[in-house]
Amino acid sequence: WTWPRVPGRMHGVKKSSAPLSDEEKSAKAKKVALYKQLAGKLLEARNAVGGSRDVAVAQVGAEVLGLQAQLLRVNPDFYSLWNHRKEMLLAQQGASGSPEASRGAELGSIEACGRPPLSLEASALQSELQFTAECIRRQPKSYSAWHHRLWCVRGGGADLASELDLCKQFLEADERNFHCWAYRMQIVAMAGISPEEELDFTTEKIMQNFSNYSAFHYRSKILDVLHPSALGPEVLERLREELELVGQAVFTEPDDQSAWWYHRFLLDWGTRGALQAPRSEDDGQELGELVSILRGEVDQLEELIGVSPESKWPHSALANCLSFLARVLAHSGEHVESEQVLGNWKERVVSLMELDPERRGYYRSLLEKGSSVGSGSASLPGGETPPPQQVEVEDPGAVLPPHPPPLS
Repeated sequence: WTWPRVPGRMHGVKKSSAPLSDEEKSAKAKKVALYKQLAGKLLEARNAVGGSRDVAVAQVGAEVLGLQAQLLRVNPDFYSLWNHRKEMLLAQQGASGSPEASRGAELGSIEACGRPPLSLEASALQSELQFTAECIRRQPKSYSAWHHRLWCVRGGGADLASELDLCKQFLEADERNFHCWAYRMQIVAMAGISPEEELDFTTEKIMQNFSNYSAFHYRSKILDVLHPSALGPEVLERLREELELVGQAVFTEPDDQSAWWYHRFLLDWGTRGALQAPRSEDDGQELGELVSILRGEVDQLEELIGVSPESKWPHSALANCLSFLARVLAHSGEHVESEQVLGNWKERVVSLMELDPERRGYYRSLLEKGSSVGSGSASLPGGETPPPQQVEVEDPGAVLPPHPPPLS
């Protein structure tokens, strides 16, 4: 059999809101009545067997599985039926009489539904994989259908290469389907795919569409695996490469938030090794390189602002970059230059209050309290804390925090 053709892209497609005709309402009512009747019959069957796995249950399993398939094809999100289906499949396996099946039958139904105690027979496994593919085709973001497929695959015996091919097909239809991305992560772990290969895969998806938030998010997880937080030549080189990649995205579409989210992650990821560890004499060269990278990024963002002055995102990213630059300079002992960068940061935040007036209160709070959503402490590691500085905003009593927090 072959993978079913997946539907077109999901994002940006509005559902029809046209009113139904009387004939359509009547047809819909009949379908709902039939759906409720079949659902009630299946739930009664589940209550009758009570999760048992004896031979009698296995004998009636084929009929019940067929009825379940009819209903799940209509509504793949009926999670109770998926769990009942797992019980019926395991009952059929237990009735085979094999030693492995007997050992599996000793487990309780709840535990077994969490993960199959034995591999499904080849025919049953292929049937379930084909069936779940049909359900996912109908509802590509069905938690229950994706989970059932993963449950089947985890039992063993599935062709993991085919599973990766399935993910590729569904991601071509909707590259931001996070259910498919999450499933792919599980398959990659089982197949032993290297982080480097997955990084290449995310590069391919990002180059196809710079607005692929899911690919950027997955890439951020891979970087944490490939490069621990310790500052070093590999991290610095990777930071340069990643900033170049995200730079292509933001220069192409300055108002797309996906790339800006990744840009903010990169600044945090690339500096945490320096800011979270105590300073040592051996860090001088690497800290100098990190400062050089951040200064280069400041120049790039100022260039982008010159091209797209009306977009708030480059201004916000520039303030964020200045924040990290000031921290690293202070950590390096360059307090005078850190204060100069701090003054530039103040100016950028104040300008954002004019550029983005709907969030004026938020920007003012950054200056007054030094707080930022998701940013943690606003203090710079290393060096003494300079006294608070005044900044001219609408509230004359507003006080700039001694160290700038990153903008969220």
